[in-house]
Amino acid sequence: MADFTDTAENLVVNFIIGSAVTQPTSPLQLALTTTVPTDSTPGTQMAGGSYARQSITFGSVSGGTVSNSVLIRFDNLPGDDVAGVEVYDSAGSPVRLLWKAFSKTIDPGDSLEIPIGDLDFIVA
Repeated sequence: MADFTDTAENLVVNFIIGSAVTQPTSPLQLALTTTVPTDSTPGTQMAGGSYARQSITFGSVSGGTVSNSVLIRFDNLPGDDVAGVEVYDSAGSPVRLLWKAFSKTIDPGDSLEIPIGDLDFIVA
């Protein structure tokens, strides 16, 4: 199962069949959620502290998987349980593209680092 949202799946199919598609607006951004997202339903985005979406870049797809190619760091987070992550573009009305379950308990004021290559999305 791919970690694509329904929107991203439609973009890929439209690209393959030759329909016009709009490329996502860079930079891509990673969001933390307190509920597990799905293909069709976004998770509840974390709020409070100094939480803000963080830019994410990816390496090349290999074996149907793509991973973050830079360290991602969230600082001064609110105390909460992270249940998922989502990737959005940075358009005026951001488009949700990728998602996955991700479990981590955060204490108030803590930081969360995701080292290079530690966040994989299945794209095949």
